[in-house]
Amino acid sequence: RVGTLADAKAGGFVGAPVELPPSSWGSGKNWQVWNGEKVADLVQLNSEVVDGALSTVDKALTQHAAVGAPTPRDRVADQILRETLLTVSSDWPFMVSKDSAADYARYRAHLHAHATREISDALASGRRDHAERLADGWNKADGLFGALDARR
Repeated sequence: RVGTLADAKAGGFVGAPVELPPSSWGSGKNWQVWNGEKVADLVQLNSEVVDGALSTVDKALTQHAAVGAPTPRDRVADQILRETLLTVSSDWPFMVSKDSAADYARYRAHLHAHATREISDALASGRRDHAERLADGWNKADGLFGALDARR
């Protein structure tokens, strides 16, 4: 018999809510795929890259902000966040934990971390033109997430 949710409730087919503990759909259901011993180095890398990128992007956006005006879009800041997102992709730890092209996954995570740091370092050291060239080059290599906007 087909019915509505109200019919199911009235018929006693809907129970009380179930409190689910924090878990993961991954192996062991305990986050080991993304935060276990095999990927501890990637977890550390991700933390360092995210902290550095957010700090650099915040400074860059603040420098271009004008009182009472919207903050302008900054393609260098956008690319820093794009590379950060590609660094912390959950696919890399998954691939390492499952030994599915683990070397490739580590290579890609470290490649994007390098791109993030390279662009960030150029921008933070006042070499904006160089940072723009780097951002353009890395964007051509992986032009994903074109609508990503660092202004959050």
